[in-house]
Amino acid sequence: MARQTHRINCPASYGRTRADTRSVAILTCWLWLTVAINNSLAESKTQWPSIRELSVTTHFDATAHRIFKQTIFGANGFPLYLLDARIPSDTDPYEGYYYSGIFDCRITAIGEKGADRFATLLQNVRNATRDWETDGRFLNTELAGLVGAKSSRVLLQRCKLRGMAITIEIGKVVKNDKTGDIQSFDASFSFKNDTTAVSDIAAAN
Repeated sequence: MARQTHRINCPASYGRTRADTRSVAILTCWLWLTVAINNSLAESKTQWPSIRELSVTTHFDATAHRIFKQTIFGANGFPLYLLDARIPSDTDPYEGYYYSGIFDCRITAIGEKGADRFATLLQNVRNATRDWETDGRFLNTELAGLVGAKSSRVLLQRCKLRGMAITIEIGKVVKNDKTGDIQSFDASFSFKNDTTAVSDIAAAN
């Protein structure tokens, strides 16, 4: 009696099932690791230190009180930024920044490597070529419109940068009757934590 031989045809992938599973697992892990690294790098570029929130008002006078400086501290107590606000004068020594307009505010990072690549963090043009390309500069014509106005009417400038929402508010503007120039005004500065403020300067990324 002739022997009958039965041949079983197995799918070509049958013998590679375990190897394929391992390959898929390795690929999946690699993809997850890549995503995690990219997310970490993105966070490191946009996660700025928290600050001690601050609100301060000061009176500026063209002859008596032209300059105001204020340090902004981190939540850990270390100084992070310096606000330098002033009514510019030709008598001021050049300090690496040309103050202009009737009122100019400059914010710089303290002790940060490479921070000097921006004349001011209030720079509102990414590749600025002039110091006046900033959210911190105010013109005589802008303040003149507030002369004699009610105290409730103010000039408001808002910007976001480095984890901060910054507000500059100007009001109570007084004109010199003899010269017609702006003599004095009040300026309020507010620095609040804001996690949506991811840009390194006032200009959007």
